[in-house]
Amino acid sequence: MKKRSDLMWKCKKCNEENEDSFDICWKCGYGINGETPDEIESEVEIIKKDTKERIKAEDAKYKKKKRIIIFLIFLPIILGMINYFIEKPNNTHKIIPSVKSSLYNTKE
Repeated sequence: MKKRSDLMWKCKKCNEENEDSFDICWKCGYGINGETPDEIESEVEIIKKDTKERIKAEDAKYKKKKRIIIFLIFLPIILGMINYFIEKPNNTHKIIPSVKSSLYNTKE
């Protein structure tokens, strides 16, 4: 089992002991490697900007994939409808004989 002192680090700026789970001194704000608070803040801003750019790029990829999938789903439906109307036999003028006789046989 590790001793408490093994789980601590000493700040290079103020000599305060900090737990190993922290990368920034709780007392003065300096980093574990002696970085100033301004350096840490600028690094955080760079990480935030990079993360936003990656999220934006991944979102664009997702939207593109979504559009392709929707297109691939509707393409067969649209092609099937076009084929149906092009190849549709022109049977609209023919009436089924039994329906024709019932339509034209009127009793007066």
